[in-house]
Order: sequence, then structure tokens, then C-alpha cells
Amino acid sequence: MNHDPFDGLTEFLAVAEHKSFTVAATRLAVTPTAVSHAIKLL
Repeated sequence: MNHDPFDGLTEFLAVAEHKSFTVAATRLAVTPTAVSHAIKLL
């Protein structure tokens, strides 16, 4: 399975913009856990 090195970039930028995992998750319509996991994989 190939991993795209940019997977998680959208989530990272949303957290940076909103300075909050919770707000970023709301804006992306996912859970904060999903945002955290995506950034961890980045």
C-alpha cells in the first residue's frame, strides 16, 4: 500500500488556522480523533 506523503496536510493546516483540533474537526466534518490520527500519520 502506497502512502501519500501529503495525507494529513489538510488536517494540519486546519488545526494551524483554527488553533484547535476540535474546531478544525468541526470544519472538516470529522472527529477530533480523526484529525489527530491524520496528523500523526503526516
